[in-house]
Amino acid sequence: GGELYLGLGYVPMTPRDFGRGGVARIYEQLASEVDFRKTHRFAELSADELKDLFAPHGGENDQICSICGREVKPEELHSEPDEEDIIWCPSCTAFRRLGDKLRRAEYLRISEVAVQPIEGESVHTWEEVFHAFGLEIAIGASPPELPAKAEQSVLFGLTDKAEPLPAANTAVGRRFLVNIVPERQKGESLPTKELEQEVREGDIKHFGVLAQESRGASYLGILRMDMDNLGRIFSRGLGEKYDSLSRRATLSLFLSILFEGWVGEIAAQLSNEDGEARLYSVYSGGDDLFFVGSWDATVELARRIRRDLVRFTARTDLGISGGIALIHEKYPLYLAAEEAASAEHNAKHLRKEKDAFSFLQTPVPWERFGYDGKEETVTTWAHALIELVQGDTGKRAVLRVIQDLYLHYKTEGDTRGPMGPWVWHAAYWFVRAKEREARNEELTRRFGQMEKLLTGEEFANNIEWLALAARWAELATRKEEKRAE
Repeated sequence: GGELYLGLGYVPMTPRDFGRGGVARIYEQLASEVDFRKTHRFAELSADELKDLFAPHGGENDQICSICGREVKPEELHSEPDEEDIIWCPSCTAFRRLGDKLRRAEYLRISEVAVQPIEGESVHTWEEVFHAFGLEIAIGASPPELPAKAEQSVLFGLTDKAEPLPAANTAVGRRFLVNIVPERQKGESLPTKELEQEVREGDIKHFGVLAQESRGASYLGILRMDMDNLGRIFSRGLGEKYDSLSRRATLSLFLSILFEGWVGEIAAQLSNEDGEARLYSVYSGGDDLFFVGSWDATVELARRIRRDLVRFTARTDLGISGGIALIHEKYPLYLAAEEAASAEHNAKHLRKEKDAFSFLQTPVPWERFGYDGKEETVTTWAHALIELVQGDTGKRAVLRVIQDLYLHYKTEGDTRGPMGPWVWHAAYWFVRAKEREARNEELTRRFGQMEKLLTGEEFANNIEWLALAARWAELATRKEEKRAE
């Protein structure tokens, strides 16, 4: 209905353009051409075509699809509303079936078939749309059969164990696919008896289950990340001497290996370590990704992606920024996606070199947040504080003290400067805490470390990220009453 637009642009290229700096100039012209198309959306359509596209559609008795909001003739709606009384149009019904197939997909076949034009104004399925382009798409756990009248076809393997074999009129290949769908596993227990009854072995876990399976507070984590300065990497990263179409294609291929392949492996490794599937991939490809899951699992996923980007590229100057939004299970996903995008935006604008991460509305450089096991980071201190207060209500006071110190500093620091009363308040509290816990060697050692971090001018340098670690630990150790059993 005009909400999406595909901008196409082209630039002619001559042998002379393959000289030094020529490829970069061509790409700059191409980017300008595509940007022009995007700022003149639908300008290529005639007046009659624009009328057909944007004029009101539907009839007097049409009903509204609960999923996409389109008007649909009553006879085209899904005949039996599901258990939540949601009505589905043919398009959304087809997407729902496709989603169920995709979670077990190991093969993808794309075949050229005779064009079947779309007729009428009804809402059409994704299969019908592809048929209008002369394509038939099939997926399955085993290789789909070649359509009877297909002129040619490509069969892709989507997993490591899938082995696509060539056949008549068929080419074969392999595509990476991050297809992480959390399912109830054999022997896996769920947090409440209610959930045990709702989700059977092999079922897809709904968001309520993922929230309940979080460590500590029952929140969902919405994670979005993307590479920093990718356009500049492509335009300048190779330099004039080494710039070529083939090297650009190789760079693009390696990014695909990371985002469309290895990201899925990281998520799978996390599930194996946890013994529970707590992550759901919405998408991962190109240079960005979007995951939903138990909030603590999404934080760890983000850290490992940043760690493995360094390992993969053998460089620390290629950054990736990201953000997480924490939401309750019934919060609309599209709103949560916007909040995660906003968190990612804040991370990217924290500093010139970007490469930052935003968690609990606090953007922090990755080297400060921690992804490689180094000491004195948000991550190491959050884990230390979690271990410190786990199961001991009396020791939780340190979490509140750190956050109160930060709030005091943030409220008055701009007017009073870095050396305010919060510095000696911190010193007094930690000295007294060490005296109270003199018999606990580990506890007094930790209190001494925090006292040192918050002494004098060091206070202003460390209080923000230490307060973030305290908030993280508070969430991870929060004990909530589960739903009625």
